[in-house]
Amino acid sequence: MERTRLCGLILRENFGDPVEQVGIYLMKNGARPLFSIVRDCKYDRSTVQKCLRSLLQHQLIWHAPNRSAACNLYEIDMNKILWFSRYSKFIYLAKMHFDDPGELIVENLLLQGQNVMSNCVQVVSEKLDDGTKDETGIGEVVMKTFQNMVEAKLLQRVQLPATDLEIEVNKYVLPPIGGIQYRRKRSVEPSETDEGPSKKKHKGEDGSASDHAPDTGIFWCVNFAWFHHHLRDEAIVKAVATKIDPSSGNVMRAALNASTVVTDDGLYNTKEVSSVEVSRALSTDVNIPPEELEQYLTLLTDHKVKMLHRCGDNAGGVYSINYQKLDEILCQSAIECIVREKFGSKSYRIFRLLLMKRSLEQKQVADLAMIPTKEVKAILYSLVAEKYAVLQEIPRSGDSGSSKAVYLFSVNLQRLARSLLDQCYKALGNMMTRRIEHVADNRVLLDKFNEHECKKNQLLHREQPPSQEELDEVEEMMTDLEKKDAEKCQDIIAKLEFAELQLDETIMFLSNYANSWTV
Repeated sequence: MERTRLCGLILRENFGDPVEQVGIYLMKNGARPLFSIVRDCKYDRSTVQKCLRSLLQHQLIWHAPNRSAACNLYEIDMNKILWFSRYSKFIYLAKMHFDDPGELIVENLLLQGQNVMSNCVQVVSEKLDDGTKDETGIGEVVMKTFQNMVEAKLLQRVQLPATDLEIEVNKYVLPPIGGIQYRRKRSVEPSETDEGPSKKKHKGEDGSASDHAPDTGIFWCVNFAWFHHHLRDEAIVKAVATKIDPSSGNVMRAALNASTVVTDDGLYNTKEVSSVEVSRALSTDVNIPPEELEQYLTLLTDHKVKMLHRCGDNAGGVYSINYQKLDEILCQSAIECIVREKFGSKSYRIFRLLLMKRSLEQKQVADLAMIPTKEVKAILYSLVAEKYAVLQEIPRSGDSGSSKAVYLFSVNLQRLARSLLDQCYKALGNMMTRRIEHVADNRVLLDKFNEHECKKNQLLHREQPPSQEELDEVEEMMTDLEKKDAEKCQDIIAKLEFAELQLDETIMFLSNYANSWTV
């Protein structure tokens, strides 16, 4: 229920109320034909069709033929809707690996849902073009970045509804790019030529001859699976660097990169990689001698977390990475933070003891945690009441009497992760609702403040320095009290957005661990 509510809020914020109603209807009722959606959602047929087209454009729904009713059934994907909260992370990740062109390419594909390569290159090149560089060079840079992202499997072709094996295999094959090039927009006076209006009819809105592009009909989208793979790798590297040291994090990053090259999509246990491959995968700015590299690999292998597993001694040592175990570590770390913030440091210590020892009696917990028995009892039963711990009764003999039973406390991490997921969905939905209402209540003030800042920046960045009268006129648009209120409002919105990103990261860790046991 909370997941459905959260998905509805995301749809409303990004697409509007009609799409939200259609989306919630499909979430609650499953796959439905068009006539059922029109009848139950109380919208006319054209509005529902526009909503479905928007969802199809962003691949949030899929349709399959219903042979019995001779119509298409539409079904929504709630996971992809939840990924909207991570779009800013995807864009930042693209910027880290492929600089500004990669950032703008991913931004364009996320905003459009899917796009042809020629249009994407044209739009991105226009944003990068400041008029000081050659238009051919800008287009080539964007084109090369697009190709590199496809080769890295961060972008892929959009699969058609009726796919065959050949299309599935070739989803990372680029179309002919010989005729794709960036053309800078030029202002043409009406009296300069009579052919201008007639030529514009054959061009798209972006000024490119999209109808005659060699890649017409070949759409590209973001490969969310690989973006999540990179996000998980970054979280693993950060955890290793925090637990041990930054050099260990660099070695772990190299091991992940080396294993990713040889690992098929969707596998949790990576293929084996040798220490030589790990050494080659190290970043050029990381200088670790072979002797130290061997020590770091041994440290990661012998660590209690078992981040690496040594499979053999050939080629200087062969290692494998168990992503399922690493997902468990990330999930456990996230849950431990929740316990510490919600129950306190003593409860956090007891909870970690239960995770380490699997199951303990109350007296054993008190002895190991070095906390008075009465206080341990209160903490343990509060954890059981909140479903963070499990109490199991084991009879000492055939008689099940309470006086002859042993009571063991333990933690069921899988069940706890699924329970916390629902709570996180509820909390994220509440934060989004608070942010949306806060923006709506202060819309006039925020618009006035943005207009004030825009005019002020225009005056300060124009060629001729502004006069004092112009500056005073702009400053008089808002009083000091209004400026303080607007800044305070923006600060609240920024804090809410940052909290949403942090909570979404926790959701990603919990869902990765929960899904790893259902694969």
